[in-house]
This record gives sequence, structure tokens and C-alpha cells, in this order.
Amino acid sequence: MKLIKIAIIFVLSLGVSTHFSLEAASSDESFRKLKAETRGRFIPRAVSGELVLKVRKGETLPAELADAVTRISGDFFKVQTAPGSRADEIIRRCREKKVCGFEDEPNYVFTIPTNQSEESAPPPPSFRTEQNEKQEQQVGPNDPRVPDQWHLKGLLPLWEVIKTTSHKVKLVVLDTGFTPGPEINANYMGSILPDYPDPYDIPLGHGTSVASVMCETTNNGLDGAGVIQSCASLWVIKVARQLTLYNDNGEEIGQTAVVLFEDVIRALDLIKSQTAEDDLVIVNMSFGADFTGYERPQFFIDKMEEMGDRFVFVTSLGNDGKVAEEHYPSAAARDLESVVAVGATDEDGHRAVFSNWSDTIGSRLVYLPGVNILTAGTPQSGLFGVRHGTSFSAPIGSGLLGLIAQAMIDRGVTPTGTEVVRALTDNQPKTPEGLVIPRPWIIAGNITGQKIQGWLSPTINTQRGVVNFGGGDALAPGSLAWVSGLDLQGDQNQTPEVWFGAFRAYVLEASSRSILVQVPTELGVGDYFVSVNRLDGSSRSNEVLVSLGQTAPVVLKRTFGLLFFPSPLGVVTNEKGGLVGDPFFYPLKREEKYTLWCTGLGATVPLVPTGQVSPSEPLAWTSNPVSLRTESGKKVQVDYSGLAPDFVGLFQINFTIPEEVESGLVEIILNAGGEEDKFWTSIK
Repeated sequence: MKLIKIAIIFVLSLGVSTHFSLEAASSDESFRKLKAETRGRFIPRAVSGELVLKVRKGETLPAELADAVTRISGDFFKVQTAPGSRADEIIRRCREKKVCGFEDEPNYVFTIPTNQSEESAPPPPSFRTEQNEKQEQQVGPNDPRVPDQWHLKGLLPLWEVIKTTSHKVKLVVLDTGFTPGPEINANYMGSILPDYPDPYDIPLGHGTSVASVMCETTNNGLDGAGVIQSCASLWVIKVARQLTLYNDNGEEIGQTAVVLFEDVIRALDLIKSQTAEDDLVIVNMSFGADFTGYERPQFFIDKMEEMGDRFVFVTSLGNDGKVAEEHYPSAAARDLESVVAVGATDEDGHRAVFSNWSDTIGSRLVYLPGVNILTAGTPQSGLFGVRHGTSFSAPIGSGLLGLIAQAMIDRGVTPTGTEVVRALTDNQPKTPEGLVIPRPWIIAGNITGQKIQGWLSPTINTQRGVVNFGGGDALAPGSLAWVSGLDLQGDQNQTPEVWFGAFRAYVLEASSRSILVQVPTELGVGDYFVSVNRLDGSSRSNEVLVSLGQTAPVVLKRTFGLLFFPSPLGVVTNEKGGLVGDPFFYPLKREEKYTLWCTGLGATVPLVPTGQVSPSEPLAWTSNPVSLRTESGKKVQVDYSGLAPDFVGLFQINFTIPEEVESGLVEIILNAGGEEDKFWTSIK
């Protein structure tokens, strides 16, 4: 049979992955040299126990601290204050509050853990807040974007058993290369490609992103976390060449990468030459190609088998949205117990539309999150960003297998690769000594669209997770607000609880992704942590800090559906309850009475308890001054401002247009207690 040399080609925009490697310098000396050269790169140097200040982007140090700090690196400063000084007082207050609020300068103070030394070159240590401490008690990381990393949900039971790996578990990523940074570093990085000796990642950034899903630096107060919170042994080897794609007209249409099996084989030989006999090696291969119509790559399947029982191979299933019985190397999972094939699921727990599937691989096919995966190492200078594809499902599987292997090692077992794979994929997953490993996602070929069960807790988005009814950030006691996130409502559709500190908000409507609430009216001006309790036995959500002002006016608005018409119109009704204010049919008329509908006007007299319908007798008037004026400064007469009777949290402003107000399309400004919102209307 004719031997066909096939390159594995994959388009990374779909998430199919590549690899990186070290150059053919495999001696112990070159290994130590490279490790020494890369250790601590991009990481501030500091000593155990030191006090460190991190300045947020765009902010500056308070003047009082100018003489008390020394820059370590970037936005990190060592803090050395004289007892009794103003700087010492500021830092003492910051220690007590955890977060330092220098008016508009929210900087953070933290201390380097005492179990890390300068020689170990620790990553930037995490700052401390009440939320951090609570999360640590629950085994979860303190990194600020973790609540947005939905693929980490369900891991808490496993993290309660094990959350780090030792040098006995070697994690290997074969991909497009690797670029270290504050959020991801490796013990070994290099290239196996003689014509591409640079081990750093190509502009696609694929290899760095894949590695970060598995081993992103965790509990450092930056960005997100990895499936493994600390990887003691991470190798990244470049095995992929970047190629530019052109159309028939010779125009560039994108980038892809190509992998040759012969290069992967050379990388595997290098890894084995540097691996102790009792180490367990997990090799992530986020790449593949459809071999339908070609001879299957038996030589590569044989090579994986030849690597021995201390190796596990985790492979991506591909992103063609079709059956993939001949997609290699993932199809090797059908024949080899050391190979796991990984497809992708979406946030709703269903197989992702782009994910391939297989009817023949069987139990060694698993489906893990592969949509909206937040990773480090995206092309834009290594920024934290979103990726999609089975390429990013595979390293979740690699991370799970690494944790399982370490849990077995900690129990005194020297597991084989097959035993580790079975612990993940068996219907009753148990390690040989009886340690049960939780299975948080779809296992063993479930491609029926059945929802994944077992999300443990709701999650509020950390970026704009709590906003006012109009979508803005301002909130006040009694405001209508949206809380958005993941799994906010349980499977039984029970109404969840939303808490602002120790006060419960009133829930008007709820779904798994958003909850409409009335902010408790009993609260005062200040900062509050918002959390969600599903009341189904799961733990509470993460906490999101919000600030309440005296007022946060939001006019209810509507669009008129015409491109040339200024938008949005305010929701204004006449005395009969009909919508008015458009220029064609129902413009406002002078000296007639109208009602503007809004929320967020603050406290009322009398105070109406949270969740109660507003009374019609007595009326609940706003305690803060409320006024209306046109953009040109003409005053609009306000006859009543207060809660709308028979509604919860909804305000109405009864007003009259005076004769002196101009005709035509007019922008009107609502001012409540000094805070403002605007809307358009038409006056005849």
C-alpha cells in the first residue's frame, strides 16, 4: 500500500490546536541552562514576607506613599514605612480593609506568602479581600476572573481532594510554542523543529492558551486560574509551523498551522529521554486531521503504544461538526487505553455545534467545556481572552487527569496511565485504593444533547454582573437592577435569593442567566457584596462588590424603529395610560399633564419596605429633589415624583409642559438628587 505522508493541518480560529517544543538540545546541561534563563521571567523579585503594593492600570500612587515604596516590576512596589508616619497609617488602614480605596485609586496591598522565597521566584502574590478569604475556605482560587471561567465550575469537589501536581506528574503541551508571562510559565520550553528553533509562541498564540487552561498561575490575584492550581512540572514543546493562507487571487485570508507526525515523534522521544521511570507523563495534543480516504497513521499509533504505561495522551476531537471516526490522533482512543479523545460542550451543557463526535470510540471519549473559555496567551500580546474549540477542551481533560494522578500518588499508589484514564472515564470512577474522583462533565460518549448535571453553585459575572435597569453601573436603594451570570436558577426553577450584604433583595423575575431584582430599600449609601443563593443545597455564588448612591435615576426608554429618529424615546404616558411622545401621532402638548416612568430615585417618604407594592394612600414621595429641564435649560414643571402605586420599585414623575418650552424633538434631562439621565420626546 502506498505510504502517504500526511501533515496535520488545523485552522486555529476554530480552536484546533498546534504545539511547541524545545530545540534538539536534550542534554541535562542545556535543560538546566534553559530553565535558568526562563525562571522568573516577567515576575517581580521579592522576598518572603514582604509587603507589596499593586497599582491598577491607569491609576497612580498616593503622594503620601511616594517615599515609602520601591518599584519591583511593572505596577508592583515594595512597601517600607516608618512607624507612626502618614504612609504607615495608610498601609495599616489598607491591611484592615484588605482593599485600599484612595478615593478614585483602588490599589491593593498584600504580603508575599512566607512559604515562598526569592529563589523560587514566586508569581505576583494575591491581594486579600473578604471575598478572597471566603473563596479560599471553599478551596476556590482568589483570581478576579475565576467567576467568569465557567469551565472551572464543578471542580470544587475535586479541588477538595487535590488541586496541585508535583514533579512526579509531568504535563506536556505539544503545540505552536510558548510565551511566558505573569499568568503562565513553564519549567521547560523549546522547539523540536530545526528550521523553527525559536521556542516562543507564534502570533496565533494557540500553544500558550492551551497551556494556560491547564496550568495558569492561580491565587495570584491576576486574571483567572488553571484547572491545576499549581503545576510543578510543565513542558511546552513547539511542533507546529505557522502557515499563511491565500485565496485564488493571491490575497491573504488568514493563518493556520501544520504539524507533521514525524516531528511529534521526535518530541516524544525527547520527553521520554528526560523522564524518570516512575514519573507519570500526560501529553496534550490539541491538533488532528481527518484521515477518511487515507491509510490511518498506524506508525504513530504504534509510537504512542511504545511510549509505555507511564504515558497518557489527551487529544482534541476536532471542530468540523461531524462524525469523526477517522480523525487522528484522537481516533487512537478506540484502540489504546492510554488515549483520551475530547469533544466540546457549550455553557448550557450540550455538545457544542462545532464539536465532532464519534459513535465508536466508546468510554474514552469525553466532552468537556469548549465554548467561551477564558485563557491567557491570546494573540494580543498575551492578553487574557476568550477561545473556542476542542483544542481548549483537551487541556481541561489533561488537567483533570493530572489531578487524578496526583491524588493517587498522594495515596501511595504508583498509577499507570491506563489506571488514571479509567479513573476519569469509568461509570463508577475509582482509583485502585478506593478514592472516588468527582466527574463534573459529560463522560463516555454522551452526545444526545442531555444537559450536564452537577454545577455546584451559581456564578455572578465579575464584569458588569450587577447593573441598573437601564444597563448602567449606578445603583441606589430601591433601584431595579439586573444580576447576570451562570446557573443563577436551579433545574427546578425555584426562585433564587439575591443578597446585598445581610439584606435580601426582592426578585421580580429569574432565569439561569439573569435575575431582575429590587435593591433593598432599607440600605443606606455605601458598598455591599451581592451574592445569589439558589436554595437547592448548592453553595452561594461568588460575591460582587457594588456601590449604592443616594439616587441612580434611570428613565424607562423605548425605540421608535426609524434609523433617522433620535433614540431612545422616554416612556411617557398620558392621563389615559397611552404611550405618547413620538412626533408623528402623539407628540406632547403644552399645558397637558403626562407621566414619565423611571427607577432609581432613591428613598421615599414614607419608606416602602422591599418587595412591597407601593401604596396609593398615602403616596410615597421622593425624599431627594427631582427636576426636569430641556437641553436648552427650560424648566419643565414637576407635579409629583414618587413611587407608582400598585408597582414594586417603579417611580413615576407627573409633569406639565409649560408654554415657553420649544417645539419639535427635545432632549429632556431628569435630575434626582444631583444624578441625571436623559431622554428624547416630541413636543407640539
